[in-house]
Amino acid sequence: MGLPEATSPRFSVGATVLRYGLAARLAWLGMALLFVPPGIFTLLPIGVYRAGSALLSWSAVVGVGTLFVAAVIRVVSWKRHGDVRIEHGALRWGEGLLEKSVPLKDLKGGRASPADGCVELDLVNGDVVRFRALDRGEGAALLEATGLDASRRAVTFGLGETLFLDLLSILLGPIAATYAAMASTVWHVRVLSYSVFFLAWAVVFFGLRALFGPERLVVGADGVVVKRTLRSKFIPHSAIKDVRVTQSAVKFELESGAEVSARARHLTPVRRSEIEARIAETLQVFRKADAPEAALARLDRGGRTLDEWRASLAALLSTGESYRARTLDKDALVSVVESPGAPLERRVAAAVALAALGDAAATERVRVAAAASANVRVRVALEQASAGELDERALEEASAEEEALAAKAARA
Repeated sequence: MGLPEATSPRFSVGATVLRYGLAARLAWLGMALLFVPPGIFTLLPIGVYRAGSALLSWSAVVGVGTLFVAAVIRVVSWKRHGDVRIEHGALRWGEGLLEKSVPLKDLKGGRASPADGCVELDLVNGDVVRFRALDRGEGAALLEATGLDASRRAVTFGLGETLFLDLLSILLGPIAATYAAMASTVWHVRVLSYSVFFLAWAVVFFGLRALFGPERLVVGADGVVVKRTLRSKFIPHSAIKDVRVTQSAVKFELESGAEVSARARHLTPVRRSEIEARIAETLQVFRKADAPEAALARLDRGGRTLDEWRASLAALLSTGESYRARTLDKDALVSVVESPGAPLERRVAAAVALAALGDAAATERVRVAAAASANVRVRVALEQASAGELDERALEEASAEEEALAAKAARA
């Protein structure tokens, strides 16, 4: 997993350990201390129930205290300084007695943030390690060395914090649950009363998350999954036309014209940059792995008018183009123009797109490719395209001659 240790990166960084996993486990323990003992005692004879009231009180106090400790641990971080490196199958940072290490097998996911020069690594126990003071190249090298880069590992993004909603449900949930339990006492069954209380509180807790909480986003090399409370939606990279990440949502514009939105909650600029960077990286991986045909199809006319086709080609390499439009870069287009075996329509389209870019070196390579053609009509069509022109008649004549020559060669 990752790079050989001899070639692993070594950077001087500041590291912060966020004990999110420990905080979550303590929170569940606190909830259990609050709600499980009362449920057990409701099943016992009334005399035992009364005798155990002190124990129930202590259980509630310890439960509340455990929840408070969990909240403190979630916001407190443990910092280390020193070199980060990979040694003996583990990621290590810090020096001497302050050295900390995590086996590579315990790393679950990772992401880089171009906004603040941080790399966050998720551990299987729920904790997070954050490395600071890394530039973009160093962050990419660290993810690659740990086997967490976009080509080898999907990463999950929580689209915002749920702490406020969780605290709100802890405070308001018992109130609503108590009223529901009191209503159930018309049947004079304590077990039913407690069951209704617990169920009502659970409905409040998970209901608030489902209605107002952030969703999750899983970004992989083949696409993106929007994970919702009751269902998930997979969006392949081939269907994505553009992506917009805002404070309140991540919106995917699809090639079909539809839009898929993942709800977010107060996304910070740092987290937004992480999501944008990871999606861009996975799209790049997908395009490299995907058959060239999928990308080159954007050059095809596809029934469009000449003006529509020309406008689309002129915008193909513009800096403001969408994620999907960036499947073709300058080098890929030059390669198409210089390939005699490529369909003429695509060679001409690639030449028009390069002409719109205004790159003198690329334009010269198009002219050289045109001069190398023995077919005069093909040469004329490419020369016109190198100037950003599309002559429909010249293109039709050249294409017809190319098809005729191919058919003749097939019969020979």
